[in-house]
Amino acid sequence: MELRDDCAQHLLEVPNYNKPSESPQRGPASREIKDKTVGGQRSPYFKGRQRKAKEKEEESNELTRPKSLESFRKRMNTWTPPVSPFNLIQESLYHDPWKLLVATIFLNKTTGKVALPILMKFFQKWPSPQSLLTQSSHDMDGVKKEISEMLQPCGLNHARATTLVRFTDEYLSKDWKQPIELYGICKYGNDSYRIFCQGEWTKVKPRDHMLNKYHDWLKQKYSATRNLDFL
Repeated sequence: MELRDDCAQHLLEVPNYNKPSESPQRGPASREIKDKTVGGQRSPYFKGRQRKAKEKEEESNELTRPKSLESFRKRMNTWTPPVSPFNLIQESLYHDPWKLLVATIFLNKTTGKVALPILMKFFQKWPSPQSLLTQSSHDMDGVKKEISEMLQPCGLNHARATTLVRFTDEYLSKDWKQPIELYGICKYGNDSYRIFCQGEWTKVKPRDHMLNKYHDWLKQKYSATRNLDFL
């Protein structure tokens, strides 16, 4: 059974204190000493170390930041998907695209009644993509086994466990524009992202039963007050 569709240290030159000064003029070395000892000023050496530490921290943050998340936040603008009578899980996860996409992997070939309670346990254990990848980097097999056992009631548990880890790695490391470019995300996940995260519901033609219900409900809700073009 298949799933739906398819991250030179600067050295200070030590002055020669044994060499007699030939000039009363202050040279660079004496200024450096003054920087360290007078008036609470810091040496350029220490300033350089602080700067490098900050650059290293920024580089680390860049490695763990989803590259498309910044553009996602810009595209979101003021779009908030309205709450429908259908209570889709996507309606409450639209603000966190990783969680929303994880939910679509959980809902592949199973019902919300079975999958959603397990999904909540999964998010309690791994509330962010970084938390999942950090643990899997230390014990990949152990994490997959734990996820697989957690997902057993959903079926396809081994495949889903592998998919969740690989998808999360690509979510953080790949320069993606739409989630369908990521491993394990098919049309259902991509349509969910475009409808609930991007607000591009007028440009989407869902094939999933519940997404179609929500999509039709949006049409009825907004068509009377807006001049909308649909695909």
